[in-house]
Amino acid sequence: MISLYNANEVDFNHNGTIIKPTACKVTEELNGIFELELEHPLDKEGRWEELLEENIIKASTPRGDQLFRIYKKVKTMSSILIYARHIFYDLLDNMLVDVRIKNLKGNEAIKSIFNNTLNPNKFNVSSNILKASTAHYSMKNPVEALLSDNENSFLNSWGGELLRDNFNIHMDFKIGINNGVRIKYGKNLLGIKEDLNLDTVVTRIVPLGYNGIMLDKSKPYVDSPLINIYGNIKTKEIKFDHIKLKEDAQEGETGYTLQEARKKLIEECKKIFENGLDKPAVSYEADFLLLSETEEYKDYKVLENVNLGDTVTIQHKKLNIDLQSRVIGYEYNCLTKNFNKLNLGNFLGDYIKSTNQILRKAEKIFNDNGTVNPNQLQGAIDFHQVKMKAMKDVAKPQDVLGIIFEDRLIGSKTYGAMALGTMGFMIADSFKPGTDEWDFRTFGTGSGFTADLLNAGILQSLDGTMKIDLDNARFLMYEFGKRAIELKNNSVVFYDWEGTEEVGKLYSAQMVDNPKQKGIDLACEPGSFLSLSHKPRGESYYKSYMTFDNKALQEPFPIKFNESFNVGDVSQYWWDWKTKDIDAIMYSSDDGTLCLGHNHKKNICLGTYWIGDKFLSPTLEIKNPRNDKYGYGMWVYQSACADKDLHVNGNFTVAGQKNCVQKTKFYGDITYNSYETPGSWLGDYYFGSIGEDGVCYVELNDKFIESVNTIIKYHVISSIYKGKINEIETLERFVKVTGTPGTEFSLNIIAKRRGFESVENESIATREIQSYEDIVPVQPYPEDDDILEESVKKEVEETFKREKLFMEEIIYDN
Repeated sequence: MISLYNANEVDFNHNGTIIKPTACKVTEELNGIFELELEHPLDKEGRWEELLEENIIKASTPRGDQLFRIYKKVKTMSSILIYARHIFYDLLDNMLVDVRIKNLKGNEAIKSIFNNTLNPNKFNVSSNILKASTAHYSMKNPVEALLSDNENSFLNSWGGELLRDNFNIHMDFKIGINNGVRIKYGKNLLGIKEDLNLDTVVTRIVPLGYNGIMLDKSKPYVDSPLINIYGNIKTKEIKFDHIKLKEDAQEGETGYTLQEARKKLIEECKKIFENGLDKPAVSYEADFLLLSETEEYKDYKVLENVNLGDTVTIQHKKLNIDLQSRVIGYEYNCLTKNFNKLNLGNFLGDYIKSTNQILRKAEKIFNDNGTVNPNQLQGAIDFHQVKMKAMKDVAKPQDVLGIIFEDRLIGSKTYGAMALGTMGFMIADSFKPGTDEWDFRTFGTGSGFTADLLNAGILQSLDGTMKIDLDNARFLMYEFGKRAIELKNNSVVFYDWEGTEEVGKLYSAQMVDNPKQKGIDLACEPGSFLSLSHKPRGESYYKSYMTFDNKALQEPFPIKFNESFNVGDVSQYWWDWKTKDIDAIMYSSDDGTLCLGHNHKKNICLGTYWIGDKFLSPTLEIKNPRNDKYGYGMWVYQSACADKDLHVNGNFTVAGQKNCVQKTKFYGDITYNSYETPGSWLGDYYFGSIGEDGVCYVELNDKFIESVNTIIKYHVISSIYKGKINEIETLERFVKVTGTPGTEFSLNIIAKRRGFESVENESIATREIQSYEDIVPVQPYPEDDDILEESVKKEVEETFKREKLFMEEIIYDN
């Protein structure tokens, strides 16, 4: 059951409004998105009208019923698509103005975040993380504070994994359990996609301690137990700077003898292998809809009982090892209460995490102006492996010059000064007011140079792949010494692989007849092509979805689709750029019917074909009957065949013959012509024989009586096989035949069709057709509109009923 509540509802223990979607799925990722997508028909009861932004949906998930708030809806011709986020994301609308957390454990830290939001919130939070850390949140929403990439976020400061259960939020060290779920993977299966990456695998470690401590030179490495299962030995050097000899250890550090240090290095390597460095990073995506069609589905049904964060053991038959993966995401069908897809993957190991933490710590040591940040200095000294003592608690920047180069001669080409000092690389071109001291500005520090102090010339990268021309306002990129991409004016220009000719550009554009209409254009040069492509899996080339040719590839048409395409649930319009009218439209109706409509002034021609460079008539022409002098809305110009029944509700008229086709044993299929009369008559046949009383009443068929009018006179044609008929009398429901007893006969009854009693030889307007060319004159296909004379262009437009669209030229605004 899926329920809908008003945006301001606070009690979700009742059913609310029950909705009946045709599809509903929930997607959740570990420390990532948690969203619902739903499709609901435009039902007569009007339930769909209550699916409004901000309203709340309660739906089934692997964690039970969860609340989702609608943030977007899209209405189609037959349904409404709803997109909603978990109620946790209500926190996006709240704010932390200035929240400072100092040396707190995870539970106290997360409570401090949620207790200090600008607006009160309804969430209950907890954390089992014992690590203490410090963070500062200013003008951040709580979701950013928890999950963003910012180094101050809870995720980066304390770590953890997020579990969202309606208004209960847990940020624990690790969510999920290992309940012994094991699966086997040995071959490619329909529904199971494996992504196995060996790039991070190490099976032989060469360890290095502080100051270059190594193992014995005869065997300076430690091998993994799995060293022989891969094609090559995968060797990597790993540094352990915390393992030091006694003479290198600082106060409070542990120092070792050389033998002890080597033993410690071996122990550390074994720990790393135990943590999985010798096993590949692997991820699996299980598509249960596809997997259910395979015989192996029974071996994977156990996955239907796992949840986000749970650990799964994969017995990998090819590698003959067990791999540990966790559920890091899923797609869940809320209607069937089953997984659609399940994602298993690896999280980064402690070694990689600790490395990233060290790098972040190093970045904190220096301020933006290149000076030391004393608050971050403690604990960072070991990272640099230097021996020093901080003599003061605060390190203040001092404006001290070490080296100065100056030219004080006013009017000289080199007038000015350059200096190196504690504030970095400085330049000056004037004195401080009222003094003879240079007014220095910092041009560069250890973090880089100040670009706004560059006046002219060309900036070039060391490898020559990038140049910035400050004089001519151009940005150029090179590949193998050849010009590849250029930014100039308001265009991005792409060059050929030789670097000599422009092949296309992306530029700012405007319409010729309406310069106020601005836009972006992607164009190719004459003789070049433009393609939208994709790279097939496992291939080194790119395959084109769609090609804009401009005769560069010798194609007969300027635009070519190379793959099937889906335009979605939208209408397609054909537009006359000259009259600004819509010529035709293709759309899907409410009942799912594909409809092709056209302007009441225009016609649609279907099935036009050509021989060589000449177009012949269309197979079918659709028009407004008011615009046709014969009053027809459709003309068929070619012979037509219907393999199934053909039903006509109106009149059916032909200028030729009406035939039926009869299969014969010796003559094949032969035709029989119909019997035509001036009026509308129906006939039926009956057999009879005259009794001893000399009379026979022939009863007319009930269906025949319902179809014809027997109150008025009708015809009876008799055939006598033996005997004699004296008289035939026509009655409303019978035909009375009198004659010699024993006479055998048959009757052909012909009566006026009911409702068409007065129809007689109606006149009808027709046209005689000698050839197809009399309908639509044969015309050459216009190869290039630019070289057609105006008269020929007008004739082509009339012939093809404005099927060809003439686009306005677009120029780029340079």
